Amino acid sequence: MTNKFSDRGYPLSALQKASQDTSQRVENSKRVAFVTTYHPYTNFFKKCILEHWPILGKAYPSVPEFSLPPLLCYKRPQNIKDMLVRADIGSTRMVQRQSLLATQKCGTFPCLHCPQCSNITKENTFSHPRSGKLFHIKVRYVGETTQHIRDRISQHRSTIRCQRTLLPVPAHFISAGHTVAQLRFQIPS
Repeated sequence: MTNKFSDRGYPLSALQKASQDTSQRVENSKRVAFVTTYHPYTNFFKKCILEHWPILGKAYPSVPEFSLPPLLCYKRPQNIKDMLVRADIGSTRMVQRQSLLATQKCGTFPCLHCPQCSNITKENTFSHPRSGKLFHIKVRYVGETTQHIRDRISQHRSTIRCQRTLLPVPAHFISAGHTVAQLRFQIPS
């Protein structure tokens, strides 16, 4: 820690003095450290702890740590900076990068850790569930959403299972006799 402050231009003599002072305080202190996240009500807790601390000293006279009041320490609470995540979306065009076995491809691929992975269509063709007729995907139904695809597909699956015929996707599935297992989706690249 002293090196970091000296790199910032603090005088070395002041840093050594501060380091000695803190190390002496830590060695001489037999106080119990009570560490908590700061909150406006922490003064109430501090008052309550200090008011009732002598009870511990009287109940356990053989424990030297209870003879002195605790050292109350506060850590910074979580703020908005801690909650935000920096997104690195990258370029919108495909960049040819070499991976371990092959070049990276554009398209929809399963993440393999959510229930929707079994519903992803990776081909440009599909066969009808009842007739078996092969269809080539040229025109697609395009749905627009601001949600994560995992959440949107979960909602579609739920509405099909609950048979909510007022919504278009479950109405089609129920009228055509499809099941939830037949729901497929693809994210166009």
